[in-house]
Amino acid sequence: MTARPNLCVVAAVIESEEGLLAVRRPAGKPYAGYFEFPGGKVEPGESLETALSRELQEELDVTPVKFDFWLEKSHAYPEFYIRLHVFRVREFSGAIKPLEGQSLCWLAPEAAEPEAFLPADRELVDLLRREATSRTPNVDAGS
Repeated sequence: MTARPNLCVVAAVIESEEGLLAVRRPAGKPYAGYFEFPGGKVEPGESLETALSRELQEELDVTPVKFDFWLEKSHAYPEFYIRLHVFRVREFSGAIKPLEGQSLCWLAPEAAEPEAFLPADRELVDLLRREATSRTPNVDAGS
């Protein structure tokens, strides 16, 4: 039995007034059609922050300016394991352009459907939905 490779990966939850940036994987790539948060593999000897910046430049032609480490999680796919390092990107320089054939959309966190995302990202979508719901004030319709 062959051991599955372990991959170190970064991902960016890019936030703006428009919502969260979701990237749809293009045809011809594994898991085509699923949404994901932009990012990719960390190269040997590369810091997480450098990998995040490089991946966002390669995929979207932007550079993160204000960002914070959010969480780390593991996920087992049938072909490999990933250790996912997730950053919240609140400000970036440049205009977002899809450079790898992917389509993009902005989603309100509470409207994002976890099942539309890659399996490794579904827990993140759930967390972001709960966070957005807890920030939304409850309005009593009877008042």
